[in-house]
Amino acid sequence: KAKILELSSQTGARIQYEYEAEPIVPKIDIQQLNLEAVSPHSVPEDEVEKTYEWLLYSKSTHQLADDRPLKDGDAAEIRLTTAPEGGLESKTVYFKKRHLADWLYEALYGLKAGESKEVLIPAQGGRESLKANVQVLHVYDCLLPEQNTELAESMGESYIEALRQNIRARLEFNAREAAHERM
Repeated sequence: KAKILELSSQTGARIQYEYEAEPIVPKIDIQQLNLEAVSPHSVPEDEVEKTYEWLLYSKSTHQLADDRPLKDGDAAEIRLTTAPEGGLESKTVYFKKRHLADWLYEALYGLKAGESKEVLIPAQGGRESLKANVQVLHVYDCLLPEQNTELAESMGESYIEALRQNIRARLEFNAREAAHERM
């Protein structure tokens, strides 16, 4: 079916066509399909503990400690400048070895506020390695909250062990979803 939308001797014509078509669907022999079962990985206790630490960090308070070097368990406000793009990123990080990329942890360890270091960010995901400068703007003592019923209740649970169980259940759910996506 055709419909003339515009007709002019100077600009020409605009015509709209409508038609119906059926998709071409190949014949598939279901008996020939070989689907592999994909099982979710089990969630190790270390992953539960790492997530729990992040939750504690999210509830922490910070006390300025610019007079000393950065150490494990601190928080730090850093600026990362990459070359050649010159991208600039400033953010506060929880300075704990298992929560940061090795290259970043090693570059920051022992630096004081105002100090910087040249680093090479390793190639990853098809991206080439990048030269960067990482600067510590501020060092903070990271004061984690007391692990008690009040903390658990602030996160929607009645006690700390229930909070940990909920973390495990969510991680296991995410693992099942990821396995389902791979299938």
